[in-house]
Amino acid sequence: MPATPDATQPIQFGSGAPEVEVTKANITLGDGQDGTLKMDRMGIFAFRSTTVPTSATAATSALWENSSNEKTANVPYHFFDDGQNQPTSKYYREEQQTGKNLLLFWPASGTANAGLTFLGYFPWISSGTAMPATGSHRAYVDNTAFQLKADLSDQKIQTGKTEAYDYGFAWATPLLNVARPADPATNRQKLVFTYKVAKITLKIVSDDEDGVQVSAGGATDKGLTAINIYGNGLCSDFSMNLLDGTVAAGTTVTTETTPIRIQPVNNPGKPTDTPKVLPYIDAVGYLVPATAAALNADADPKKNGITVEVLYNDGTKEESYKASINTTTVTNPATGGKPDLTGGLEAGKNYKYTVKFGEAGLTFTGQVEDWVDADPIPDIDLDDLL
Repeated sequence: MPATPDATQPIQFGSGAPEVEVTKANITLGDGQDGTLKMDRMGIFAFRSTTVPTSATAATSALWENSSNEKTANVPYHFFDDGQNQPTSKYYREEQQTGKNLLLFWPASGTANAGLTFLGYFPWISSGTAMPATGSHRAYVDNTAFQLKADLSDQKIQTGKTEAYDYGFAWATPLLNVARPADPATNRQKLVFTYKVAKITLKIVSDDEDGVQVSAGGATDKGLTAINIYGNGLCSDFSMNLLDGTVAAGTTVTTETTPIRIQPVNNPGKPTDTPKVLPYIDAVGYLVPATAAALNADADPKKNGITVEVLYNDGTKEESYKASINTTTVTNPATGGKPDLTGGLEAGKNYKYTVKFGEAGLTFTGQVEDWVDADPIPDIDLDDLL
């Protein structure tokens, strides 16, 4: 007889000790407070199988079902804290949908051969069959093909939101053939995630004595209006195989007219800072991984890498300032990493650049680090940079 779920024992995932690993950095999952990785929701797939199925057809057949024969595909889990300030009181549990029962429960106690295999990813996005035109992420999960598909071309803050959507997609190493724990309520499963996209972090400073800020949006409101990124070897879309975590670049190559646009954010410093911190602009974006060959295919080094374009309203009209990040503009530091992009754009790496913006155009300094969101970038004293 098939295994049956125990509707009194839902499956949960821990967020306290031990820590959850994302690339090389140990990061405690949480709600974004106290340096924890902000991961409000993750997606979970559960299979009645000893291993992860190797094909979409096999995966569909192996999906674990609840007592109502609903498939447990792309189940959203959210962070929960019962307020006890203990590791065991903070965990991820299934997000109950309006008008529906929970989906994921352990097999009934004593059921033979009832191990479950789990895989997951974050941030969670809804299931669909085509790229959404509007709404939340320009991304969706195809439950039939077991693929996550994303379009990174528009990473600006959307209408009605206070921050940009998180496109930092990561995939969890599958948990294979997990037996029902003796006490499912406290013995929670742990997931290890690896980022599957690259990250770019820009700090834009100005040679203007007043610094630089984001334009308020009016026709004569002085300030930066947009940041565009493009390059011949850089795509704006990708797909991730949720069964094995492999990523394939899409078919939309970025150009000056079809760039990836990321959100500029004012960082004015604090009134009490000494010496005075001039206003500067932060911008964070997520990029599709690209090989060194793809980004450096041109015989002219100046045409390789990626281009950053800053659109700036000088109070009268919008001007475009752009420069490429490649071997002609960025020097690789002795500490390692290849911010000149001769190593390509690697998943799980954070490409960090200070961009000086002024009469001479754009100039870059850069470094590459393992993506460590739990270690915030410190404030920059712009007096040292200008």
